[in-house]
Amino acid sequence: MTSYISIYKLLLDSVRYYLMETFNKIQKHMNKKFVSIAAGLLSAGFLSADGGFAVPPLSLHTRIAFDSEYVDRGTRLGQQVFTPSIEVGASILDKGELYFGNQNFLAIKSSELNKHDFYIGFTYDVTDLFTADLGFVAHIQKNLKDAFNKRALQLAREEASNPNLTLEALTTFFGGVPATLAGVKKHSYEIYLGLAANVLLNPSFYYNYDFTWRRHNIEGKVNYLYDLSSFGVNGFAVDLSAKLGFDHTKRPWGIKKDVAQKELWSKDVKKGYFYYGAGADLVYSFNENAQARAGVKYEGQNKKKAWAYNAYASRKNLIWFSTSLDCGF
Repeated sequence: MTSYISIYKLLLDSVRYYLMETFNKIQKHMNKKFVSIAAGLLSAGFLSADGGFAVPPLSLHTRIAFDSEYVDRGTRLGQQVFTPSIEVGASILDKGELYFGNQNFLAIKSSELNKHDFYIGFTYDVTDLFTADLGFVAHIQKNLKDAFNKRALQLAREEASNPNLTLEALTTFFGGVPATLAGVKKHSYEIYLGLAANVLLNPSFYYNYDFTWRRHNIEGKVNYLYDLSSFGVNGFAVDLSAKLGFDHTKRPWGIKKDVAQKELWSKDVKKGYFYYGAGADLVYSFNENAQARAGVKYEGQNKKKAWAYNAYASRKNLIWFSTSLDCGF
């Protein structure tokens, strides 16, 4: 039991360290109106029926994860990534829950893309079977300049059929505009709306829209958790999942068409692309508040040259390993 407590304390200390570093970014870059709205929702949710202030039941979930590939929506964004996160929830309006949290994607290599997501959302049990989810995410990205240069260099080499083309020569490819384009947006803001069903395979369906990238994303997902206790293996389970999605953006990187050359908006980008994936995790539950998992994941897409952040994304089929430790109450 003492070892579990030590692991949990280490988990919280690690998350606290990254939150301290990234919280200042959200204060500097997030829209002040969003912060005001979030504060208003929290205040409204904590009001009791007689107008007094009441603290609702709270929940806390923390996670530390590691993936051998950084993959998002069928596209490889980098190599090994460390992902600490924390989420706080509050039960309000009888069948609803207001939640907010932070998830960080921290690349092992210093030149890879790092991303910090801050989000707030609200779930509501429409019926005993269906739960609706509505939320807002602020994406804050670091090392975007280096990541963009890698992608630009890949495009230029393909266009010129010259695998030895250097980054310094890219001004010709971009019609005199430097590769480190001023139009690249380091921050983007996204809303999402989802519906999940508490039935066999736990299907869920989500729609996301990114205002900065003018990006539409639709994704459906199913998963099944199989308890292995019937085989005499107490505490272990196998979590199987599958997904199918469609992604389309009008402004990759948030860049307007008049800033960069048209190659950044290829036919693949204009038409969007379908992606698909599956995963299998072995899960071990220490108790009702903590679990560890490790497994293998796969994602692919129907477009070989779908837009991406960097040169690693040219791979069409991706298989990688993932492990995580979750604690909560």
